[in-house]
Amino acid sequence: PEISLEVLQFGGTIFERCQTLIVDKNELVAERSLGIVADKKNGISAAQKFRFTIEEDSLFEHLIKSDKPFFGPVKDKALEDHLFPRIGAPLESTIFLAPLKCNGRTITLTYADFGNIKSNRIPVDFIEFFIAQAGITMENALLRKQLAKSSSPPQQQ
Repeated sequence: PEISLEVLQFGGTIFERCQTLIVDKNELVAERSLGIVADKKNGISAAQKFRFTIEEDSLFEHLIKSDKPFFGPVKDKALEDHLFPRIGAPLESTIFLAPLKCNGRTITLTYADFGNIKSNRIPVDFIEFFIAQAGITMENALLRKQLAKSSSPPQQQ
């Protein structure tokens, strides 16, 4: 949770609105957000917890299977039917959507847009690098946890 929070906060330094979406089997679950529930200057908002199905051939499905983020204008039925009715559509259709992977599996998608301001250029390569490093950090944390668990003495009963 701390790592996905760092990714969300990092996104908030570049975009007006960010939302963490947890990948749960064939659904996405809305987690914490920045600039969606409340003004961005108010900080991170609590998990929204709404769910929606990952539709076939949607941008969401494509990015869950991909290693690369998406940045640009988009017209996607899944966004229009499931996400925008709950968070509101941005002024422009330019969005950023990136997978956070751990051990080859997409754990979260980070959605971001420019809210009610005009879109501008962003450092996509730098953001992609940051999110990839977050995934590596998550893998290392899980590995350390497994090693600590396997090296601890057995419990007596």
